[in-house]
Amino acid sequence: KSIGMRVSVVNRMEGDDGGVRNANLISSEVINWTLSDNRSRLQVPVGVAYGTDPSVVIDILNRVAGDHPEVLTDPEPEALFLGFGDSALDFELRAWTTENFVAVSSDLRVSIDDAFREQGIEIPFPQRDVHLRSVDTNAAISLSHPEEKDIGEGAE
Repeated sequence: KSIGMRVSVVNRMEGDDGGVRNANLISSEVINWTLSDNRSRLQVPVGVAYGTDPSVVIDILNRVAGDHPEVLTDPEPEALFLGFGDSALDFELRAWTTENFVAVSSDLRVSIDDAFREQGIEIPFPQRDVHLRSVDTNAAISLSHPEEKDIGEGAE
């Protein structure tokens, strides 16, 4: 917005103004999202349950991006299978827009969730195995024989 003797005022994406020391402007990397181009690349990470067909997920991600009116076709959207996570198969949808990339990202997430629900594709939650070294006697009985009642139950 303005350049002063010691501090420049910049308008941040969140809409507020911030002061940046001029020494930092000339010695640090500065990113101006709209200086030469109004396009922004958005990235939408997605995890799906193990056992899901990766090609189906990629097709859905590409279709959802292609159907969104504010996603650019050049460069065209790209859905990638990134790897095998702890609890999910990890994918990422990458696309370009000239609009508010935060709003477009949100729209894409909603559409992806809708499409996954239609196809019965599960977005998993993190799962962990718990290994117990020592367990109270009552807890051990409950864990090994869940059909048996707790020893202390009904003793009122």
